[in-house]
This record gives sequence, C-alpha cells and structure tokens, in this order.
Amino acid sequence: MMAFIRRKGEYYYLVHSVRDGDTVKQITLAYLGKNPYISDEMRERVEQEHPDIDIAWDELMEVREQEDDDEWLKWD
Repeated sequence: MMAFIRRKGEYYYLVHSVRDGDTVKQITLAYLGKNPYISDEMRERVEQEHPDIDIAWDELMEVREQEDDDEWLKWD
C-alpha cells in the first residue's frame, strides 16, 4: 500500500495503511499541521524513521499539485 495525506478537522497527516488480518490500520508517518506541505527535511526524517515503507514521493506530490481543492483529502 502507498502513503497518502489525510485530513482530520483542519490538520493534515502523512499516513500509511497496513493490513492486519481482516482489518486495516493506519500508521501516522508525519504530522503536517494545518498545511499539507512536505519539506525536504520532513521527507528525510520519514525515510529515516520508516525505512521499511516505500513511499512514492513523486506521485504523492504530483497528486497534490493537480488538485485545486481539498476534496481529495478526506478522513473516513
């Protein structure tokens, strides 16, 4: 599975889903605050703290650049 940005209220998180049997759990990789911007420093920190998770950074940033509103950031 792939990492993605989620919004809860007015705050954003970089999360990754992990299947545990029949359930799916979300791991918070980084707290982004009120702005879903991922700095180079944050990217390096996430890669160091979670080396086993393959994050498609280019795809993640490409999706964000293509969207004009927050409809793609939904907290289910």
